[in-house]
Amino acid sequence: MNMRFLREGESFIVEPFVHHNIFMSSNSVTNTIKYGGGCTEIDWYPSKILDEFTKNLSENDLLELSMS
Repeated sequence: MNMRFLREGESFIVEPFVHHNIFMSSNSVTNTIKYGGGCTEIDWYPSKILDEFTKNLSENDLLELSMS
């Protein structure tokens, strides 16, 4: 599992079919661009592993992890 902590002004790209989860604190602003197209294939699949890992993380937990 790879965790990245981004600060204001930073950006990232998620490759197709890669599970990801984004936590945004209050007052966050986001711009999402979904690129590609012409595909009739489903491009989202649930991840029980990711859900189990993230469901109990609080904002304070994430802040502590980002400082370590």
